[in-house]
Order: sequence, then structure tokens, then C-alpha cells
Amino acid sequence: MGIEFHWTYVLQGQVVAILVHLALPLLLLPFRPVLSKGALLRLSIAACLVWLWTSPIAWLWNSPAGGIFLAVFREAAWIAILLIGAGFRRPSSPLLRCLTFPAVGFVGILLSVSLQMIPDLWKAGGLRMDDIQSGRIAGGTPKLPDGTIQRARWTLTGPDALLQPDRLALGSRQAITARSSNSITIEIGAGYVPPPADTSGTARGNPAEGASLDQLLIGIPPEAPDSVRLLILHERVHQAIRYDRKYFPGNSEEILQRGTGDCKAYAHLMMEGARRLGFRAKEVRGLLASPDGYYAHAWTTIEIGSRWTDWDATSSLPFPDARYLRFSAPEQATSAFDGELGIFALERIEFQSLEPPSP
Repeated sequence: MGIEFHWTYVLQGQVVAILVHLALPLLLLPFRPVLSKGALLRLSIAACLVWLWTSPIAWLWNSPAGGIFLAVFREAAWIAILLIGAGFRRPSSPLLRCLTFPAVGFVGILLSVSLQMIPDLWKAGGLRMDDIQSGRIAGGTPKLPDGTIQRARWTLTGPDALLQPDRLALGSRQAITARSSNSITIEIGAGYVPPPADTSGTARGNPAEGASLDQLLIGIPPEAPDSVRLLILHERVHQAIRYDRKYFPGNSEEILQRGTGDCKAYAHLMMEGARRLGFRAKEVRGLLASPDGYYAHAWTTIEIGSRWTDWDATSSLPFPDARYLRFSAPEQATSAFDGELGIFALERIEFQSLEPPSP
């Protein structure tokens, strides 16, 4: 997943982190370090340089678990340099000697990590960690009529580099109707979506996805019409797992064994299941207008005959309507829309249903 953070978000985070690491050693002064205040400050600066040197590694670490480990490890190394280098006087009691320094280290790490969240609490760089955790984008709630919405108007406001028309225009389904600085308007109709620009590999099921997926497909009649087979697959995928955003998708075997996953997990199961049934399929990303807000979302596009059709296994209703704003998937992924976190920099989203009023 390509993640793009605005440079101001990264810079503010680093500045706050350095200030925090320079200020927190002052809390250790009551423990009467052997070093003078000036020497303690120089030691603190040296410890900050060690922390700063490891920062890019934490950002570039590929594994989520590895990144978390490194982030905690560098905080622990920072506090250890201070505790050992400052030469704090040891308490006379053996029990206090065993408890004091681990407690100081734990509190120091906790305060350091907590205070570094200040840029997120101030919504620096247009991102909030609580929004990222929930998947909600930009705030606000759309007014949604009852039933299916076939026509709607979306207006996105945010960084101009993020709002690329070629990523938001999608055949006869999505048309750009207005474009200005930091704003773009898209109208969604009932047209068909075009094929993905890159369809390589969309017909090949991956054997490494595991046997649990084959169990999910048992009993789907091969002689049934394509639409019926996919409707059965959609129902089975929707019922196979429970929605939980905190889990990473993994492969099909991991998802089905775990029994939980986010929208990307549903989209992945639908894609791999369709491929094993002989269809070309691909995961797609976009936005969803929900009664309680706007959310990052993932679903699946599948080729039936000569047309590609979108399917959302996260929902009990299989077919995305105008409440779904889809990002095109080019051969070369280049913009922030290619990574889910990039769209959290959107400043405002407006949704208007264009359905005629009920009689």
C-alpha cells in the first residue's frame, strides 16, 4: 500500500518528538544525577540524535509488527542512554533499586509516545489517528434517502495534488462536472464501469490462498448462470467472516481461519473466490457515503461476459450504487489515492443525491 503523508505532518511530528525528548529528562532531576544540568542537557541532545537516526528506519519498516517493535526499542534505547549516562544515584533499598529505574523507564517511554501524538490531536497535516483507525474521512454526515441511489453528486475538497481527475473519472459511471483549485465535483450515474487499466493476473487464482477458500466454494453449481454463481459467492463471503477493522486482511486462509476482517478482507475473499470460479476479478478502492459519515472502503470488480461489474461483499446488498465513489486503478499507481491513508488528507466531502423525490 502506497502511503503518502504531507511533508508538514512529517515535519511537525519530528519537531514535537525532539522537543519532547529534550524536555522529559528534566523530570529526572529529582533523582539527583551525578552530572550537572549542562552535562545532562548535552547527554539528552546526544540521546535525541540516536533517536532521530533510527526514525527513518521506523518509517520504512515493512512489517507492522517490526515497525512497532522498532518504535518501542528506540524509545527504550533513548531512556537507557539517559539513565546510564547521567549516573543517577542508586537508592539504598534493594527493593527500590529493582523497581525505581524500570518504573522511570516505563513512565518515560509512555510520556514520550503520548506527547508525540500532539500533531494528530491538532489534526496536523490533515490526518487524525482516530479517523484512520475508524476509516472515517473528513467528518460530516451525508443526507441519504431510503433505498438505492442511482445518481448522486460528490464534491471533494483537499490538496490539489490529491484530486487528480484521471483517478476519479470512470467511464459512463463517474464524470467530472467541475474542477477548481483544491476542489473537484463528480457526478455518478447508472453507467457501466470500464475495465481496469491493468488486468494482468486478474484471471489467475493463487493456490497459496489455501484450502479453506475451496471449502467456501463447494456446492456452487458450475452450470448456473454467471450472475447466479456470483450472487451465491457474495452471500457466502458476506456470511463467512465478521467485520472488524483492526485486523489486517492477510490471505484467504488466514482471513477464513480467523473469522474476522475489514472491508479489504471481504474484497480479497470475493476476488479470489471469483477467480477460482473462472472469472477475472480485481480489488478496487474508494469512498463510501454512510449514514454516520464518509469512509474509506474496498470492494471487488468482476468481469461477467464483456462487462465489468462491482460487488461489495462487506454489504448484504451486493451491488455498489451512487453512495460509492470509486478510484480508478491505473497500470502505474502514482497518487495518494493508491494508498488508503492518502485520502485521509481530504479536508471536506459533500454528497448530494440526484434521485427524483418520491411521489
